[in-house]
Amino acid sequence: MLFALWNDERASSTLENMLWIALFVLGVAGAATLLKTATSNMAGRMADQINATN
Repeated sequence: MLFALWNDERASSTLENMLWIALFVLGVAGAATLLKTATSNMAGRMADQINATN
């Protein structure tokens, strides 16, 4: 489907292309937030372990 959109040169597909781009941007932002949260949680657990051993 994305390949068909890529080769589609009709002007009416611009809205659909913008929606696909918006969906992609939201997906990337969501993945970045998820990665940030996971990294923060992991760092917090590591700090807790270091504090527990001292």
